[in-house]
Amino acid sequence: MIVLGRILVRARGLFCTECGRPVQGGCRHNHERSTIEEAGKLLELLRTKFRRMERFESQTAETVTSENHNGTHRIEKLPDSSWGCTCLAFLRQHGLREIGSSVACKHIEALGLPQPPGATKPASDWQKLMLDALGVRALPQLSKEQAYFVINRLLELMGMKYLELESRLKAGLPFAPMPVRAFGVEIEAVGMSPGAAAGLLTGGGINAVAEAYNHMVSDHWKLVHDGSLHGDAGSFELVSPKLFAQKGFNELHKVCGILSESERVQVNRSCGLHVHVDAFDLSVDEIKEIAKVWERARPVIQYLVPSSRRENGYCRPLTARSLAGLRDRQDALRVDRYRDVNVASLARHNTIEFRLHSGTIDPHKISAWVTFVLYFVQAVKNGLVARVMPVPQNFNALGEIIGMAHGPAVVWRRYCYLERRYNFFLEQQRTGGAQEEAA
Repeated sequence: MIVLGRILVRARGLFCTECGRPVQGGCRHNHERSTIEEAGKLLELLRTKFRRMERFESQTAETVTSENHNGTHRIEKLPDSSWGCTCLAFLRQHGLREIGSSVACKHIEALGLPQPPGATKPASDWQKLMLDALGVRALPQLSKEQAYFVINRLLELMGMKYLELESRLKAGLPFAPMPVRAFGVEIEAVGMSPGAAAGLLTGGGINAVAEAYNHMVSDHWKLVHDGSLHGDAGSFELVSPKLFAQKGFNELHKVCGILSESERVQVNRSCGLHVHVDAFDLSVDEIKEIAKVWERARPVIQYLVPSSRRENGYCRPLTARSLAGLRDRQDALRVDRYRDVNVASLARHNTIEFRLHSGTIDPHKISAWVTFVLYFVQAVKNGLVARVMPVPQNFNALGEIIGMAHGPAVVWRRYCYLERRYNFFLEQQRTGGAQEEAA
């Protein structure tokens, strides 16, 4: 979805975001002439200049390891002698410096890599249009080759093909890209000790280590004992490292596949699934707003999980009122962490933890829930406010509000699964039937 001021640019014309009518026919709101002209140029691009993405080429020059447990980043030399980095700062165009006729992140600067000897071609209007659709506002000095690099890498992270994005924009369909925000999962299970589970995963090629219980962020999958779990043959909590977008979901599927192949690993009512979402760029006010929006949407969200979670002492409902006096991240430690939305993790991990989901080792269920909370957080970051937000009457309405209903194909499949899950638990509540499910 491309919006300039109060004008929505679609392939079939320019529309007012307030009344939905055509800007130059039917709309009675005042729009600045310069905004109408700029929107008209973008409309011309949509209608006449759609083209296939040029073959993208680059050479990996260096690799750097993140000091914040964000994995390894590749620094690539581009055809115009500018540089691209796979770190999120570069891909999201945040915190970069404009150097000459290109831009650089801290990793490129730290290595002292030479900048292009001459002026580079700037990002084209077409590239800016694509980047805007992917949720990125291009910096003025971003070069043409750097823009292709960012578009290519973002599509790769989102598990999306270029032609899919092109067709969505060309048809004028609403589009909400998959949020490229770090996440982590805590999978609780029974039937095996932490040491045995670590051995199982290591044998499957996963970097997994059994440890004493701790709150440290690590670069490997960590297995610890959790006293809240009840299993006769042992139990464990599996804590992931930081995961990112589709690459993270792929690793998650591999881990869950190994666990599922063992008949010993099971889940029961004492198990839960906890998801941490990176909150590094969220203000205290935005954290409070997430709590308000969640509270407003809770009548729908509660039917994404069985009743055993809705009535669980380890994930009691968080109230927005309990955060009224929140002043900073360290202040969050005073808030009870055993809530469906745990903000105490802000102080420990700089994350928001969503604790509501039932225990499972099914990668499709986990991926769907993770995607949902990523869209939820991103919607608030993008300006969703509980005060003016309509009360969602069902999951479809909530999906529209947070944008998940307009995601790429990989997101749409997860959205459809959650819709079926919502309808299942809602119907079970109405009929009074059993509300548990297989892991």
